[in-house]
Amino acid sequence: MARVVSPRKACAVNPLKMSQTMGAALAFLGVDRCLPLLHGAQGCTAFGLVLFVRHFREAIPLQTTAMSEVTTILGGVDNLEQAIVNIVDRAHPQIIGICSTGLTETQGEDGEGALRTIRARHPELAPVALVFVSTPDYEGAFQDGWRLAVTRMIEELAEPAVRRHPRRINILPGSHITPGDIEELREMVEAFGFRPQVLPDLSGSLDGHVPEAFCPTTLGGAGVATIRAAGTAAFTLAIGEQMRMPAEALERKAGVPYHVLTRLTGLGATDALMQILSARSKRPVPAKYRRQRSQLVDAMLDGHFFFSGLQVAVAAEPDLLFALGAWLAEMGAQITAAVTTADSPVLADVPADEVLIGDLADLEARAAHCDLLVTHSHGRQMAARMRRPLWRVGLPVASGLAAFRPAGGGTPRVGRVPRHASSHKRGGQPAGRPRGCARSRCGRSQRTRARPERGMCRADRGGESVKVAFATEDLQRVDAHFGWATNIAIYEVTADSRAFVHTLQFGKGEEDGREDKLGPRLAAIAGCTIVYVAAIGGSAAARVIALKVHPVKVPEPQPIVAILDKLQGVLQGAPPPWLRRALRPREQRDFEDLKPHV
Repeated sequence: MARVVSPRKACAVNPLKMSQTMGAALAFLGVDRCLPLLHGAQGCTAFGLVLFVRHFREAIPLQTTAMSEVTTILGGVDNLEQAIVNIVDRAHPQIIGICSTGLTETQGEDGEGALRTIRARHPELAPVALVFVSTPDYEGAFQDGWRLAVTRMIEELAEPAVRRHPRRINILPGSHITPGDIEELREMVEAFGFRPQVLPDLSGSLDGHVPEAFCPTTLGGAGVATIRAAGTAAFTLAIGEQMRMPAEALERKAGVPYHVLTRLTGLGATDALMQILSARSKRPVPAKYRRQRSQLVDAMLDGHFFFSGLQVAVAAEPDLLFALGAWLAEMGAQITAAVTTADSPVLADVPADEVLIGDLADLEARAAHCDLLVTHSHGRQMAARMRRPLWRVGLPVASGLAAFRPAGGGTPRVGRVPRHASSHKRGGQPAGRPRGCARSRCGRSQRTRARPERGMCRADRGGESVKVAFATEDLQRVDAHFGWATNIAIYEVTADSRAFVHTLQFGKGEEDGREDKLGPRLAAIAGCTIVYVAAIGGSAAARVIALKVHPVKVPEPQPIVAILDKLQGVLQGAPPPWLRRALRPREQRDFEDLKPHV
């Protein structure tokens, strides 16, 4: 059993979790013709909107009551009333999901009481379902908001049934289940003859389809009628420990029995799902899934050569952390660092010695000897500093277009992890077949690297490189003014190697202030990242910077070798932002480099 640790930190250095307000909003986005309404300031909604758009690459309908300083003090009921009336008048939704924020919760506003007052004043709102969920963003985490929103929808809308349909089942997916996963789960359930009702159903609203016309609300997903009919199902299948509360709420209200599957990732978890569906339907497992299971077993056997001994650091919401950790352990990997956002009963079953409730800074401190980092896209700066591969999972995943596509029975995932880890662990060789390597204390293999020879290309040496220029008179030290240096020596440098490229020689320049002598020297440093000089004039420095070369003044003559040693130390550690940008070619940048404008 893992030991769950809750450190006492004054603040999150590099936040991992997202607010439960965002989790509740995403749950409402899985309901057809719904418009989530965040009861708080505009900034709260803008942040969530940018986050969802970057992840799903879709237009996200999200509204706000636009609380200001005055309304926060005097009360925001008028803002809430005006927002609901305007939304109904313009967007014509079937349901409005109202999520509170830290602003309104701190003010102490009674959201449910406010809704009763608003309905009494506006009888025209009777056809519209209004669901309020209390989600202060100063407590809980993303999956908590999702859980609370689904529970409130069931409590408000689900109705007891006189009779149940034996072939109808409810599926309550957790926030870690993607639209692609929901589509595949629906196909599995239908293969056993069932008619699934999914709540929330992101596969209908955020699956990447292109609507024929603009719709101001969600388009697709679980309809209000489907939620009302949840009590007619024979049983409920809840995916993730977070969905136990909604399943219990439905059982209390409509008497529908439920079964909780804490995870679906992995061979054992998939077998458990198939056994439940087969037992409930009294049908054998279809031949299609028997063959897919055989393919998955074969892929897992092949993958053990790569996974065995792989040291992984994982940071995710509790249910996702448990699912990924258990699956990685099945494959032979070791979870040496595990960080999550909130407490949960499943954390004790995570295959790690310790699970820390913390942030990405905590993961970075514990992942020094890991081969692979697993978290969402907000961990990319950490991965760059640590020079470790990052497998992006969860939300948000802001790079690529397949973050929410179907997993194809789980087999492709077996091959996805080695592709990420091979850039760091054992030079891409299978873990069970080391070749010419020596074991280190952290379990990784390290190759002996020869000093690069002159003329070797960047790809031959491995790693990102920078070209560095030195203004020198004696070819040994940086001891010359840029404008009249007789020699400019060029080196190519990586974190663990360096190579002399060439030296360009110039005649003695006159110290008359004329800058025509700069032309050849500027041409010599073109393509470099840094130029070290003993001195440089202001106008000359401007022309150097225009070439995207960073001039560095050395206060007194220093050996070139000593400067190279210091530069390599910086590259091996945490380079400054301007140097990190220079290390990364423009064509390798992705959507994550674009700063959202809120």
